[in-house]
Amino acid sequence: MRKTATLLSSAAMVAVFAAPATAAAGEIRVSPGENIAGSFIVKLKEGGVTASAQTLGSRFGGQVGHVYNTVFQGFSVKMSDAQARRLAADPSVEYVERDQVVSIQATQVNPPSWGLDRIDQRNLPLDQRYTYNSTGSGVNAYIIDTGVRITHRDFGGRARNGRDLVDNDAVAQDGNGHGTHVAGTVAGTLHGVAKQANIIAVRVLNNSGSGTIAGAWTGWRTTT
Repeated sequence: MRKTATLLSSAAMVAVFAAPATAAAGEIRVSPGENIAGSFIVKLKEGGVTASAQTLGSRFGGQVGHVYNTVFQGFSVKMSDAQARRLAADPSVEYVERDQVVSIQATQVNPPSWGLDRIDQRNLPLDQRYTYNSTGSGVNAYIIDTGVRITHRDFGGRARNGRDLVDNDAVAQDGNGHGTHVAGTVAGTLHGVAKQANIIAVRVLNNSGSGTIAGAWTGWRTTT
């Protein structure tokens, strides 16, 4: 089931209510955390799947584990790094990323923002750690603002265009910076609270940061 949440930014209604962009061919994505050697998650391209998980896995010498077909099409597989890089270059594959250890709580040491450090503790002084028990994986975060710079490295390929209601097209590029900042706070890999949420950009404010209430409500309606 897809989860949805909502929040407001100071300049516009920012709906936060979470699959990465295509990695370079032959490249293995690595996220912060405890990675598992020889274990990978494979996401297949939507509408471009030409082989089954078992066929792809065995073609490159891997042992397929779980097969996913609800939130995204893909599978888990055990193989060597060299095999995984060859798999990542297959035209049916959107990306290959290393599997990771997950636990009830995770901790980001020396977070780049004091705000993250402040979220998880009531009392001062700050302990230079941000501890969280959920990454927001599977949640879609709709950022209704000035747009989002989809290619920003802090998003780890999890950001995509939704709708631009200023230029009335499908590319919600941020020409101001505010929306990208908000998106980073919501779901940036280093700077974000929900570090694995997907970001969907909905642009309702122009490059000067201005818009209308009607436009903001229209943007909100596109997310529901």
